[in-house]
Amino acid sequence: MTVDSFYAADQITACFGDFGTHKGVDFEADSGSEIPAIQGGVISGAGYDESRFGNYVTVTADAGTWLYGHMESGPVPAIGSRVNRGDLIGRVGESGNATGPHVHVALLRGKDFVDPAPAIAGVERPLDGDDLISVIVAVTLVWLGFKLLWGPRNA
Repeated sequence: MTVDSFYAADQITACFGDFGTHKGVDFEADSGSEIPAIQGGVISGAGYDESRFGNYVTVTADAGTWLYGHMESGPVPAIGSRVNRGDLIGRVGESGNATGPHVHVALLRGKDFVDPAPAIAGVERPLDGDDLISVIVAVTLVWLGFKLLWGPRNA
């Protein structure tokens, strides 16, 4: 399963801020389904949190620290190992405070939880060459429009 299909909008069962306290996005999936890393990074933690996330893994990456919760128990990549986007980091479960099989995805920046949806959707990804060309063209068109509409006029 690809990252984009696993984290598709139609799989979302809870969003950031739901119920006033939800600190991530929940994606419904069958128990045992492979959980792919959203972004490459380094495995920075793994453990069990009975009152909230159950079995979890954290990955420190460019966007912040990703937390994947409610996983099945079982092997996860070793702390300190590098993972790439799409690499297996665990399997869907319903450990901890969960009402059914899903993965809870949270994003921390420092000690603050932030809405992970824009980063999951790729909005926060670094610009590549095609993006830069699009930005240059858009800025040029705006500048030309400004010059045509409000540029110096002959008296």
